Amino acid sequence: MRLLALCLFGFFAQTAGAEPPVQMPDPGNWRGSITAGLDTDISSDLISSGRWQYQSGGTTSDVTVEKTTFNDVYGSTMTGGFEASYAVTRFSEVFGRLSYSTASGDTVTLGKIGTADLMASFDDYKAYGVDLGYRYFFDMENTGFTPYLGAAAGMRYVPGFGASLNTAQSDLGTLNLFDDSFVPTLGLDLGFLYPLSRNFAVGFETGLYYSFKLKDDDSSFANGATNSNDNADRLYVPARVKGVWKF
Repeated sequence: MRLLALCLFGFFAQTAGAEPPVQMPDPGNWRGSITAGLDTDISSDLISSGRWQYQSGGTTSDVTVEKTTFNDVYGSTMTGGFEASYAVTRFSEVFGRLSYSTASGDTVTLGKIGTADLMASFDDYKAYGVDLGYRYFFDMENTGFTPYLGAAAGMRYVPGFGASLNTAQSDLGTLNLFDDSFVPTLGLDLGFLYPLSRNFAVGFETGLYYSFKLKDDDSSFANGATNSNDNADRLYVPARVKGVWKF
């Protein structure tokens, strides 16, 4: 009887003092992670359709533009980042994240200038981000896979960019479209982690993010105003792999 009591005491003492597996938060402790992946827009108007006047070299030209989305010009954005998280409970954590996004600009048919096709070669896109967020984890016991839900809010700094315009006959100069912008961002995350060792896990994360409008730059437009670059917000889906380790 005494032996049985000692065995039970030892079992519960060991269980109570056991560290959570790496894929679960360990209350009062920190974890780090590195992420990399693609952000794909599902709704965005980089340029809205309309009519405006373009001025270059003292010449003003009437232009008709077609709707041009972020995907038309940049496709998916490559994004990487570093994250530090602090476990609040065994099932939840708060985190801070630094990120960098980039995409190469493409050449698209922007519309018409007179009767000629107006081509635009866009500058590359870059964004520097910071986010704060919260995650809740679901313990799947002995499956190894640990799913989680999260929410984040942050800010992106997007350097100003524009496009070089030309027709088949001539170069028309540079079109300024967006000024340097600080853009608020809101997002929801869905992901999972899977342990590879005692202190390291890998995972996948997706979700839905919204970035507010970029600051428009109307300096290239006659009379200094147009509505075509006023609605450059983004709704996009991230798809990222991540590595997580315990400090």
